[in-house]
Amino acid sequence: MNRTTLRLLLPAFFLAAGFGICHGSTAGNGTYVVNVVNSGGGVGIGVYTATTDIFHPITLAYGPQNVLFGGNAPSSSWSTIHSFTSGTSYTQRRGQLLAGGAPAPLLLEDFAVPGQEAVPVGTSGFQTHYSIMNQGSGGGPNDSLDVFQTVQAVGTNFNDSAVELKTQIFNVGTHDTVVGIRYFLDFQIGGGEDGPAFQLESPKGPVEVVEQSLPVPAALSFEMLDNNDPNDPICQFGSFNSPFPFFKIAGSVRGPSRFLPTAPTLLQFVTWPLVSGLPGKSVFNPAQDAFLYSPAPTDAASCVTSFDDSGVNYFWGDAQVDAITLAPGRGVKVSAFLFAFLPGQPPSFPPVGEICNDGIDNDGDGLIDGQDPDCAPLLVTLASFDAMPARRGISLTWTTASEPDNAGFLVLRSTAPDGPFAQATPFLIPARGTDVSGASYSFEDRAVTRKRVYYYKLVDIDLNGTRTGHGPVAASIGEPKPERHRR
Repeated sequence: MNRTTLRLLLPAFFLAAGFGICHGSTAGNGTYVVNVVNSGGGVGIGVYTATTDIFHPITLAYGPQNVLFGGNAPSSSWSTIHSFTSGTSYTQRRGQLLAGGAPAPLLLEDFAVPGQEAVPVGTSGFQTHYSIMNQGSGGGPNDSLDVFQTVQAVGTNFNDSAVELKTQIFNVGTHDTVVGIRYFLDFQIGGGEDGPAFQLESPKGPVEVVEQSLPVPAALSFEMLDNNDPNDPICQFGSFNSPFPFFKIAGSVRGPSRFLPTAPTLLQFVTWPLVSGLPGKSVFNPAQDAFLYSPAPTDAASCVTSFDDSGVNYFWGDAQVDAITLAPGRGVKVSAFLFAFLPGQPPSFPPVGEICNDGIDNDGDGLIDGQDPDCAPLLVTLASFDAMPARRGISLTWTTASEPDNAGFLVLRSTAPDGPFAQATPFLIPARGTDVSGASYSFEDRAVTRKRVYYYKLVDIDLNGTRTGHGPVAASIGEPKPERHRR
């Protein structure tokens, strides 16, 4: 068996641990591929993983490689939302073993909106929609939350591409709700490094092999490092990664500035089996909690002298004091970005226009940060909005050029151009664009009658609940009947 063939296979312990293969949706942009579980009965709807795609320098050198453990079988990286208001954790991953006394989480899969388990985001990713209407295990007020998770490959080439993990939460209830978000990520470097070491970058920190808890880190990014040197006689798995170091995987903290990631309130380098509550490389331990984790600290990454099975926790709101308070009608969006590269050959990430928080004139117009008009708050840029008759109703289509801080859209309908307008969509159509790129959308209104003109407005809603209207546009199914006038 040659090296390329070996590296394309799932590691044996992945299958031995009983993870199994899940039904998933796959998309990519030529640099990265993402995979999202799209049906029930597996590890959990929305669980995700990522690999390098055909044009990535790592793939060209060694064949496709995992960015998140699992290849095309998502299992060991997932998201959890905690409501401090109700005392409930909502997790994507089923089957976690928790320590005695830990509150049982609820499975996000049970709140997945039918037909929206994996909605395509262009050709490069998927969005999963959960509608949480729940009293909660803590006996507090109800949680009424619309949750949209997007996993996608962003960018057009190696130097501007990354895997984006984005979560949007919108409070559709009648009272304030306090939430926290956790991404639990399992990294792998080649076939022999399931316990890569950890290092903060810009500014550079020490190489860490012992669990770390880093509140509000100031670094731009972190790196996962291949530290299983095949020349080290105690490294059992190092021979699978050659040359050494094989490659690096990096994650956003406060940068790269091109992507404007959401800085976490807490970043943790952890021992994967102690956080997961699932079978690990060599042990099966109950997790402390479905959301929170307090490092021991434990040696997570020193080759065979430790667990050699590491991961990373991102938190936005790890405790109530720094959690996110959502007033009724308000939302929040958090994003993290992952990328991989050969040692010494990182992507360049050219900036997009003026970066508004770095004290540098990025676009060369002589103006810096808040002095630059490019840093003024932006609205959703609508490229088109059309209404056309369809076979069973009226089809509304629209495209955007950019969607800064957009939560989603509503379609409003009227039989008169000046209204009154009523909501035609049954729920918020979640945003799929980003601050610098747009998306395409459609909605078919079937609650119409033939030969009557209908007028439609499109409303975008930002994360603060501000509404902006577009239109109207009009269409009918068949020629409308002429109006009859009394003599």
